[in-house]
Amino acid sequence: MAPPKPSAQTQILLAQMEERARVDEEHWDSVLESLDLLFTKVAVVENRQQRMETQIDVSTKLLEQMLLDQQTLAKQMETTGNAVAQLTMNQMRNR
Repeated sequence: MAPPKPSAQTQILLAQMEERARVDEEHWDSVLESLDLLFTKVAVVENRQQRMETQIDVSTKLLEQMLLDQQTLAKQMETTGNAVAQLTMNQMRNR
């Protein structure tokens, strides 16, 4: 013997429950899609930050080397200036 057929009210209630379940599923699919997009964007931002950090590190090292080179050049110019002054003084004494 077949089970009894649900009443009209039960059928309406079941239909509304199915519709609500479908709407909920669409909502969660949309939420998950948004989260996937968000995670993708966060990954892109993280990648860019890492590249910027690397570029900043390279720039910092370059600046440090430039400062060392500038100090070396200043010392060489001072030494050269002292040598020229000494030579000039020696030439003046010899005259």
